[in-house]
Amino acid sequence: MVKCAYSTVFHLSLILDTPMVNLAMTSQQTYFCRDTDEICLEGDQCKSGCCQKHGTLNINRCSPLSSDNHPCQKDVSGVYF
Repeated sequence: MVKCAYSTVFHLSLILDTPMVNLAMTSQQTYFCRDTDEICLEGDQCKSGCCQKHGTLNINRCSPLSSDNHPCQKDVSGVYF
């Protein structure tokens, strides 16, 4: 009898954990492959590879090219000014 109760609890935990796994995968997918003008922390997150500081608030955003209109190159900090 105890074995069945444990089995039911185990299966219930699998059902309840599945949305959390999907949520984790979704958040990982949204961390990378960001489009132009989306907020970023480093260039690896952007599809273009360019993460630049924009505006007076210095918010980093993905941009298609570097500030001098050239393709971005790897930078130590990953953020272009």
